[in-house]
Amino acid sequence: MNERKSSEIFEENLLKRERQRKQLTKREIERMRAELPKYSLNEIRQYKLPYYEALLLQLHESGHLGTEAYIQSIFDVQNKLREEAGYQSNIWQQPILKFSEKELRKLSDALVKSEDEHNIVKEFENAEEHLIIARKLSAGKSWNVKQFFPDYTDSNTLFMNANYLLHLVYMKLARQWARTDQAKAIEFAILAKRRANEACFHDGETEALLLKGQCELNLSHLKSAISTFNKAYYIQAKLKSNKGMCEARVELSKAYLMSGNTTLALQHLQHLKEVAEKHNLKFYLAQAYRYLGEFYLNNGEPSKATPLLLDALNIFYETGAIVQADQVKKLEALSAGLELMPQYIQLIKKTDRNRKDWFENLMKLVKWKDLREPFWDRKEDSDIEVQRKSIAELRFEEMSINFKAHTATQATSVELGSETNFLYRPKANEEADVRQSTMLCPDPAELETGNTNYNM
Repeated sequence: MNERKSSEIFEENLLKRERQRKQLTKREIERMRAELPKYSLNEIRQYKLPYYEALLLQLHESGHLGTEAYIQSIFDVQNKLREEAGYQSNIWQQPILKFSEKELRKLSDALVKSEDEHNIVKEFENAEEHLIIARKLSAGKSWNVKQFFPDYTDSNTLFMNANYLLHLVYMKLARQWARTDQAKAIEFAILAKRRANEACFHDGETEALLLKGQCELNLSHLKSAISTFNKAYYIQAKLKSNKGMCEARVELSKAYLMSGNTTLALQHLQHLKEVAEKHNLKFYLAQAYRYLGEFYLNNGEPSKATPLLLDALNIFYETGAIVQADQVKKLEALSAGLELMPQYIQLIKKTDRNRKDWFENLMKLVKWKDLREPFWDRKEDSDIEVQRKSIAELRFEEMSINFKAHTATQATSVELGSETNFLYRPKANEEADVRQSTMLCPDPAELETGNTNYNM
């Protein structure tokens, strides 16, 4: 009897231990599963398939068909070039995009982002229609944006906000038309300027005026462009924005140079130099040097152009403006080469066989063509450098004298802040318009409470 009971107890314990073991095993399996990384379908594809195949499938399924087609076209072009060159060529040995995972990922990410942004603004013409309706309905009303959009951080009126968004729409259209139709771009720039004025967005007014002036320059409407840039400068002077004034001065200098008025151009550049150095706005100083250097280069004076372009190049590199530096670098090299052209022509003439040193001169030409060994003497090189420095010093001295003489003769005229009187002087009605647009901008505290009387 006792043996039977003991066997039953043993069996019960055995079953109990077995159940506990199974439970422990189940919990351990669940824990291990939870610790395993979870892979998406695209990640599994990238593990099983070549990366480029998985990427194309992912782009197709996500709807980025433009990106998919563009990347596939790059693959096709590279394969075609390799096949045409042959397996023994250098092109065949070079890495291709299809198997460069890191570069392919960067390219696809950038293209996907670009396609998404393009899809967002695809129907912005419809946005213009709705914004025009909102502008008309809210004109003369003190409706605050927060009353309609509680999550909106801006506290301006609905009318001002509609005008601001319309300004952005018209600026986008103006930039698009500027590539193909300058006159059409000017029309949209004028609309953008008006909407920015109604939104009390004075930097937007300046932006629209600068774009309008650039289009007028491209159409050779130089007087209109100068007037437009002057208006942009006047707005920035009222705002006391040194950066904005420098930007307008650069465009003004360019316009005056194109019109042949070098006196006013030099005066603007001199004042631009002083303001840029005072407020550490070196980029605009470099732009001024560049345009002045281009002017002298186009007028056949490389000895004056080279030091200006060299100054611009150094400042662009200093400020990190690599794109502008590369552009100026080519111009500076061209200008320096034109400086040496008279010596090069003389050297060619000295290769006449009637001269005793003709072979010597011929070898100089050969070494220059093959090894880029200078054909001029080092002493001549240093003389050129000294001449460049003296030209630069004389240039700035002459600019300073002209600048001081001009300001002395106009000392009795009304000045705009600390600026000289060769700048744009608005007419009485224009100044009143600017003053009125400034007065029309409601106080932020009033906008917050909605207690405004904003009649346009």
